[in-house]
Amino acid sequence: DRCNITVFSTVKNSVLPDVSVFVFDYLWNLKTQIKTDINGQVDFDNVNRFIVVSGKSFAISDTKSSRMGGFSDIRMIYGYTDRPVYRPSQTVYFKAIPRIDMGDKYSTPDFSLCRINIKAPDDSVFYETTIIPTKTGSIYGSYILPDEPPLGIYRIEFITEGKDQLSGS
Repeated sequence: DRCNITVFSTVKNSVLPDVSVFVFDYLWNLKTQIKTDINGQVDFDNVNRFIVVSGKSFAISDTKSSRMGGFSDIRMIYGYTDRPVYRPSQTVYFKAIPRIDMGDKYSTPDFSLCRINIKAPDDSVFYETTIIPTKTGSIYGSYILPDEPPLGIYRIEFITEGKDQLSGS
């Protein structure tokens, strides 16, 4: 199976050519790094996760496929923060947009809340909370880093609870 994505800016309302896309397997092992073409598209082997990086912004996709009622849907959560790097005591703002790709349309999952786990570089849970989604199904929140947080790469996990269950980080 092949995967084709189009990278676009909702701010500029246009596709984004020459943008880095990092492709991972389901365990977050880097498989390849590629750039979008002039039409903002990339094509790669079907994998579970990818990160798109454009300047100081990035987006993460964690997809999960299942078979239901004879058709295939792809469940995904697009999660991101307002910046890629933070200093101690700064506020980290995050947002996630869960969607179900039904092939010819996207649908908003039916869920009542989302558990958020922010994991420190050693994979321990650094911060956790539960958030009720907005009317459009998006999730947003913030947390303040302590004065002396462990240095390294943090990960935010989003886990929905309700009729449609999705997870991503």
